[in-house]
This record gives sequence, structure tokens and C-alpha cells, in this order.
Amino acid sequence: MSEEPTTNGNGAEPKLITLEQHKESLRALSSSLVDRALLRNAMGMTHGGKRDTWSVFGYDDVVTTAMYRERYERGGIAKSAIDVMPLAVWRGDGDVFENENPDKTTEFEKQWDELNDQLRVWSTLQRAHVLASLNRFSGILIGAPGDPSTPLPKGAPGSVLYLRPIGGSVDQTERRASVNGVRTAPDASIAVKDYDEDTKSRRFGLPLRYTLLGSAFSESVRSKPVHWTRIVHVPARGFLDGELFGPPGLEAIWNYLLDLDKVEGGGSEAYWLRANAGLHLNVDTKMALASTATPTEREAELTKLREDAEAYVHQMSRMMRTRGVDVNQLGSDVADFSQPQDAILTLIAGTLRIPKRILTGSEMGKMASEQDRDNWNDVVSDCRTDYAQPVVLRPFVQRLIDFGYLATPKEWDVEWPDEGAMTLPEKMTSASQMADINQKMGETVYTQNEIREFTDYEPFTEDELAEMAEAKAEEAAVAFERSQEAAQVEGITDAIKSGANITIAVKR
Repeated sequence: MSEEPTTNGNGAEPKLITLEQHKESLRALSSSLVDRALLRNAMGMTHGGKRDTWSVFGYDDVVTTAMYRERYERGGIAKSAIDVMPLAVWRGDGDVFENENPDKTTEFEKQWDELNDQLRVWSTLQRAHVLASLNRFSGILIGAPGDPSTPLPKGAPGSVLYLRPIGGSVDQTERRASVNGVRTAPDASIAVKDYDEDTKSRRFGLPLRYTLLGSAFSESVRSKPVHWTRIVHVPARGFLDGELFGPPGLEAIWNYLLDLDKVEGGGSEAYWLRANAGLHLNVDTKMALASTATPTEREAELTKLREDAEAYVHQMSRMMRTRGVDVNQLGSDVADFSQPQDAILTLIAGTLRIPKRILTGSEMGKMASEQDRDNWNDVVSDCRTDYAQPVVLRPFVQRLIDFGYLATPKEWDVEWPDEGAMTLPEKMTSASQMADINQKMGETVYTQNEIREFTDYEPFTEDELAEMAEAKAEEAAVAFERSQEAAQVEGITDAIKSGANITIAVKR
């Protein structure tokens, strides 16, 4: 369904809310945020409110988008949790087409290919997906002439200046928050400025204008609102109550990430403390310093002994001079935190519906089971079907069609890359199995060209197949003749051994 470019369902201009209505909306938003905070607090209370487990476990009551962004930028499993789905969904360029005839390229298909090559559309949609998952929504800013506060002008194919994905900020004050005194807000984000409050409008409850935030935009740009037609709104996947904002991708696993920090950080520190064993310096009580040594000199000698030991421990020196001192290395067991770490990773993977080996990056090796890959391919396919295509790709393409930046097709669809594509070694193994089936069956179950196409090789031409058949027939004839000659030789040998008289005719 195409969108109304500039008017509501009655053909009138969209209704802007008043200042008082805007204040009421802010109060409602504040109330909603308070309710969410109270809900989070209540989730940690057990035993009739007598025990606050979240406080005991050190979990955050309120998590801001700035905190999500900082966690993502620091890397680790949090970054993988956000990136792994968008990277899999948008891997390779999908084929947006008007018809299924591969021999005919329509004007719409040609313009799409040019737009994709020029502005890297598929990569832009992937980044918008990542940003939406990292926040609660994102937006794709369509670069076109005119004042940003005015509707997107009618254009022509090839006239889109740029496409820029921008992360969304639900609360403008929230993005100014900092963690441990470090500013974690992104350099560019957008916030909804106002909504369409006209209940008779087709865009009732949807944004009318956006505000650009962050140091990436100049003051003159930040001071002007952006009309909704210039931004394709991309909610985070998993939205339920509305179609504007979804849950941040790290929200459901935030407590597990904190648990993982405890196990990994504490386990690593314990490993270091135990692996880097200390030294026990046993000073002989009978050791005496020079009788003429003063107390100051005695203290200086002990201080020098301590300095030598510390230099040895910190590898500043691999020699330590001692006199009357026995040096013993303190032994201890090395901390092994792999089991609790693995348990937490299993919980994170289960919450995200991502196989653990794929989440941790081992899917390209031999460790990922076939079942893991099949399950993951199903999850990726589901995301494409219920989110990427209807929520991200289709509104974006339709917006460009409605405003003339792409030719109007009769109908269009998308063909996604094969998420279950086999690697070359896997294909070669399967091709070998096909050839074995032919040999065991004694007939051609799979033709040569079928096997070659399966392994991404060009099929043989008819002339090449005829030449190979002729060569194979000649090889068979030669082999038959040699077998006959071998049989004759074997017969003569057997006759000689039995003492029979043999006459051999020699051809001249």
C-alpha cells in the first residue's frame, strides 16, 4: 500500500498538536517511563517484597540507550548479539525484481540496480537494522533538495543525493546521559518531534516531524524539524504495543551480560593471581649484617632485598641476589571459569534464539553442527519474512516509488540470498556422493552437468559432451581389446604349465 505523501486520509493537511497537547504528551511519556522503571524494580522483588534480588545481584534498575551503545562499542558478546542477525539477514545483495522473467530487465529493475550500486542500498538497510536493534528505532534519511521541514519533493530516478541511517532516541534528554563521567551518546541520532493526532488520518499516531540530534549535524540543521516523508522509520524488531518502537536488542540479555562480566572479569583476575604465583622470602635468623652497619644501613639492605624481589616478580630483572635468604615460589591451583561462562552464554543464546556456536563466531569452522545451521537458517528466514521485508525494505522501496525516485512497477518482490548456502568443501563432498550414487546404482541418477552446476562450475556444452562420450567409447574399446589379449596370454600360460603342445601363429 502506498503512503500519502503530504496529506491525511481526508485530503487535508496533517493536524499539528498544540503546545498544551505537546506538554500532555511529554507528561504521558514521562509517566510511561516511570511505569517501566517501577515494573523493572518490581521484577527484582521476591518473598513478598522482602528481598530485592536485582540489588543483591548488582543489576541495573534503569538501562538507557546510552548504556546500550557503550556496551556495544566496547565489543565482546554484546556486539555479536546485535550484529549477528542483521549481518545474516542482509548478507549479499538481494534481488528486487518486477517479474520473474530473467531474460527481461524492466525499467524499475534497471533503476533499482543503479540506485543500489550508487548508494549501497543493501548496506544502508543493514546498518539501519543494526541501529534499530541497538536503540528502539532508527531512521533512513533520504537526501533530496529543499528545506528538511518540507515534504519530500517529487523527484526523478537517479536524483536521490544520499541515504543515511541514523539511530533513534526515544527521549532527547536521555542521549545526554553519561556513564562514569564519559559521554556515551552517539554523534548522530533522531527523535520524534510530534505525532499526527487526527483520528481520521491514515497516519494517526505516527510521526509528523523528527528532530536531528548530535554533533554530526550543525546548529542550523538541528534547529529545523525534518518532515516524516524524508525519513523511513525503522522500529526495532519485536515491537508489540505499537509500530514505532521496539525493545532494544540488549534489553532481554542485560542481566546476563552483567553476570558474564562477573564471571569473566573475576575469573580472569583469579587466574592471573594464581598463575602469577608469589614468592616466599625466608630470611635466615642467623644471618647477620656487618657489625659496623648502622640501623639505617640495615634497613637499606632489607629495602634493597624487597626491591630485588619486586623487580623479579614484575620481570624487570630475571636475577635476584640473596644472602641468607631462601626463595620459595608459592604454588596454587589455576582458576577455571569456563563452565559458568558457558552456562551464561547458553542462556544468552537461548534468549536471542541464536545457536551458541554461531553467536560466539565458530559457525565458519567444523564445530557448528548441521542442526545448528539448519535452526539458524530458519531463524534468519523468519526475520526476513516477518521483519526485514515488510517493515524495513518494503516501506523504503515504496517511499521512493511514491515520490518518483523509482519507476512505478506493476508489482514487485524481492529474492533474498540463500541463507543456507554450502561452502565449497561441502559442495565437493556432496558432488562426490552424487558420483558414488551413480556408480552404485549402475545408471546415471545425476548427470555431469547437474553435478557441475551444483558445485558452481559451468555446464559442458553439447559438443564437449559428445567429445567426452566418443573418448570414453574409445577408452572402453581399448580396454576391451587389452582384456582379450590378457585373457589369451593367461590361457597360453596355463596350457604351457599343463604340458600341452601349443602352436602359435605369428602374423607377418
